[in-house]
Amino acid sequence: MQQKDPNQLWYWILVVICMIGILPVFFLGAVEPLIIGIPLWVAVSLVSTGVLTVVTLVQLHFGWSIAKTEKELQRSSDDE
Repeated sequence: MQQKDPNQLWYWILVVICMIGILPVFFLGAVEPLIIGIPLWVAVSLVSTGVLTVVTLVQLHFGWSIAKTEKELQRSSDDE
């Protein structure tokens, strides 16, 4: 079983986009427009935080395999 590389380009591009969305720099002083009664910058920040969390969890669960398989453990014990 081949280990997967966690450093995939799509992941890091999505992380940068989410980090930009989390920071309300582009909405300084903005109270309007309102989305479901909250300012737009709060909604964008909350959605970006949720997306970043879900993408990171998926990446850690499926894309980052650091557990050694039984064959790898046997090979390492045979080498010693």
